[in-house]
Amino acid sequence: MFKWKKKNNFRYLEIENFKERGCKAYFTSRNGGVSKGSYKSLNLGLHTNDRKEAVIKNRKITANKLNLNFSSVTSAEQVHGDRVYIVEKKDKGKGSSNYSSSIKKTDALITTANNITLFSYYADCVPLYFYDKENRIIGLAHSGWKGTLKKIGLKVLEKMKVEFNSKMSDCMVAIGPAISKDFYEVDNKLATKFKNNFSNINNYLVYKGKNSYLLDLPGIIKMMFLKKGIKKENIIESKMCTYSNEENFYSYRRDKGITGRMASIITL
Repeated sequence: MFKWKKKNNFRYLEIENFKERGCKAYFTSRNGGVSKGSYKSLNLGLHTNDRKEAVIKNRKITANKLNLNFSSVTSAEQVHGDRVYIVEKKDKGKGSSNYSSSIKKTDALITTANNITLFSYYADCVPLYFYDKENRIIGLAHSGWKGTLKKIGLKVLEKMKVEFNSKMSDCMVAIGPAISKDFYEVDNKLATKFKNNFSNINNYLVYKGKNSYLLDLPGIIKMMFLKKGIKKENIIESKMCTYSNEENFYSYRRDKGITGRMASIITL
C-alpha cells in the first residue's frame, strides 16, 4: 500500500509492498520545498514557469530526504505519448538539472541498473510503477488520458517481457495519486474515444448530461492490468485524488494550469 511518511515538513508516500521486496518507490507531496506563489512549495517540474533554481533545490531536497544520490536522478521529456525507453548507465543523470537534457519524447522508463533513480512528474495524470522482483527490473510510466488510450502501461509490461523475459505473474504494478473519477469531467468527443477503444467501459465512464461524462482513468488502467495477467494482489492502488486533496497535491485542472508537479520515484 501507499503509506504517508514525514521528515520535518517534507511529506511523501512510500509503496510498502515494493519496499518489502527490495525496491524503493515513492510519490512526493507538494510539501517541504522552497518554491513560492502558485508553485508552493515542493514543485519538482522543470517544465513549469517556476524559477529553475527553486525546482533544482527542491529536487535536491527530495533526493536528500529519501537518501538518494541526486546525480543518479534520470527523467524523460513526457509528451503524452507511448514511447518506452530502456535506461542504461550512459543515461544516468539525464534531465536531473536541465529539462532540455531529458530523455526525448518519452513517457515511460524502465531499467535494470542499480545506480539509476527514475523520476517522473505529475499534476493529475496517473503515475504507474512497475517492478519485476525476479529479474530486478523497475519502471515508471506517465499515463494521462492520451497515454491511457495508447495503453502505455501495457506497453511497458510488453517491453519488460520481450527485452528481459518478465513473466506477468512475477510483476508488481502500482497506481499512484491522480485525479479521481469524481472530478475528471470530459466531453462526449473524448468519451467516445474511450468507448471505441475499451470494452466494458460503462463501469468507468458515467454520463452526467449536457455533453458531460465522468472518466475513471485509474479504474481503466487497473482493468487493463488484470486482463494482461497481473495478479490482483500484485496491483497496489493509492486511491488518492490530486484534485480534491489540495493540502498535499498539485492539480493541473483544479489550479487551471498554473501549478507545480509531484514526482513518482523508483530505484533498486
